[in-house]
Amino acid sequence: MNKIGILLLGALSLLANPPCFSQSKTFYLSPQGKDKADGSLNKPWKTASHAFQQINQITNGDITLIVQDGDYFLSDSLALNGKNHDGRITIMAANKGKANFIGYRTLTKFSKVKSKTERNCLAPNVQGHILRAKLRKAGIIDYLQAATEYNRFELYLNGKRQQLSRWPNDSSVKTGTVLGKTIDTKNKSIVEGFFKYTNPYIDKFAADDDLYLHGYFCYKWFDNIERVAKIDKINRTITIAKPYHHYGYKEGQDFYVLNSMSEVDEPGEYYVDRENGYLYWYPPATFNPQKDHVIVPVFKDANMLTIEDGSHITIDGINFIGGSNGAISITEGDHVKIENCRISQFGACAITVNGGKDHTVYNCNLEELGQEGIVANGGDRKILENSGFLFSNNTIKDFSLYRDTYRQGLVFYGCGVTISHNLFANSPSSALGLGGNNITVEYNVFKDAVKKSNDQGVIDIYLNPSFRGIVIRNNYFKDIVGTDKLDMVAAVRLDDMISGAAIYNNVFDNCGSSHFGAVQIHGGKDNHVFNNLFYHCLGCFSQSAWGKEKWLKTLDTPNMKKLIYEDVDINSALYKKNYPELETSISENADQNFFNDNLFVDTPNQYRRISSNCIIKNNQDVSSQQSIQDFCNPTTLNTYGLTGIDLKLCGPMITTPLP
Repeated sequence: MNKIGILLLGALSLLANPPCFSQSKTFYLSPQGKDKADGSLNKPWKTASHAFQQINQITNGDITLIVQDGDYFLSDSLALNGKNHDGRITIMAANKGKANFIGYRTLTKFSKVKSKTERNCLAPNVQGHILRAKLRKAGIIDYLQAATEYNRFELYLNGKRQQLSRWPNDSSVKTGTVLGKTIDTKNKSIVEGFFKYTNPYIDKFAADDDLYLHGYFCYKWFDNIERVAKIDKINRTITIAKPYHHYGYKEGQDFYVLNSMSEVDEPGEYYVDRENGYLYWYPPATFNPQKDHVIVPVFKDANMLTIEDGSHITIDGINFIGGSNGAISITEGDHVKIENCRISQFGACAITVNGGKDHTVYNCNLEELGQEGIVANGGDRKILENSGFLFSNNTIKDFSLYRDTYRQGLVFYGCGVTISHNLFANSPSSALGLGGNNITVEYNVFKDAVKKSNDQGVIDIYLNPSFRGIVIRNNYFKDIVGTDKLDMVAAVRLDDMISGAAIYNNVFDNCGSSHFGAVQIHGGKDNHVFNNLFYHCLGCFSQSAWGKEKWLKTLDTPNMKKLIYEDVDINSALYKKNYPELETSISENADQNFFNDNLFVDTPNQYRRISSNCIIKNNQDVSSQQSIQDFCNPTTLNTYGLTGIDLKLCGPMITTPLP
């Protein structure tokens, strides 16, 4: 073989078998780097995609990628696959919070709307306020969708989401007579989205060709976004495009209209002309195009970063900003840690965790999210193998911006998780959606949640009486009252047969509503609520008892038998050992719950609809002008026989806050 042939074989061998590093290796990434460089401190790489590709070729040794300050614009998803790597991988910012992985485009050039045709599409009183931007000149060529849950066009000003044009701006209108032909007997609704409207103002939307409705078309606890196929202003009917709403349609339900140019009539509202590529926006009066930051997320992949089968991978101090879907996805693997990161302005879930062991999200800020903050599943409920997941010291706020229900700040399903020292704030619906076993929720702060939806709890658990080992302790719930204190809103809601939970050492400050107490139990039993402080609550403890007949009938259904005897086995020695209450047959003692040793301070309604089977004892009711901080003083609580609850320990407990 000649020399050229030998060299060629050697090159091919290197491509097939990339070099292995048996020792630790550190690489660098910089906006001023070059991808043809070697990734050293003096010759850093330039693009994140190239750096990740190089890292994925290394099969052993500890690897650290130092990400220098600056912006890294991404067009494709980054991936780390640790399946064939023996060693730790760390992706870390040189300075926490100053390295940005970006999926947006910035708008800097705006002009006044001048043409008569455009101005005629706008309300006369706002025509002089509306700005127009040419999206193509900003590098935005895909205008995404107007009001869908994924790949949705969004506009942000200085990190705050602007409002897609809406009517009415701050209220809703009602569906009229439903005209579909197919009856949904289970939900007592009509399957087809075809109904009359009662407000004649809707006539003006008949000419709009990309119109949506957002509303509660069947139940107040399930909203949806529906695309309009047709508005008939002669007969005053609305036809919804398929697929229809999951629960069908009823008369007298609330909805509002989205995405009409004529309704850009309030500061913060916008509309996109997809045919011509123009954005129309009514900026706040304080808008300064030279100083303010206006962006449109354009990153369309399902996630900005995917980690599959990774072991001992850490992402530290990186900002992920601006995507129309998700930010980070973790699948299987073990000991993946996301820490000190800021994830903001994403359309879907910020972080998803699918399986694996001992994953952690620590000291992260997740905010301005169209849907959830974190969605995770892990562990094995059948054998009670814990996932080892830890979600701690995070701030999760301004989430569920697209939907008003079931897009929680954190969702966990499985076995074995600790959720501690987090702040959850500002949501139209629940903050925590939980399902499974051995779940500990402690030292968190929950405030300003369940602001729009109904029949919900800030912590919401439902459906399955085999969920056991759920502990909710040492948390602070603040201002959980629903809409004008008139709804079915709770701080903790155990719904549809949830049993065996322990709720203790919590502070409920201005919680509850006209129908629910701060703690609401629907159909479950063997739940223990004790040593809690209820301060200025509209209601404290409420129960929607099922009674023995309904309890036994539901236990005997095929679906329930599958949940408690096939998916897991509540009669197994393992379950009875871990959950001693199961030594007594689940068929017995329907609606028996325990509510004892709690303190009520200036609460008008301590109990609502309490079953005679409920055990209530040693609760105290006092009237006092002392502040919540005064009452949480251990000395004060001890005088009432309660264990001290220190509010200073609730919420994020970090020594170095994010910048």
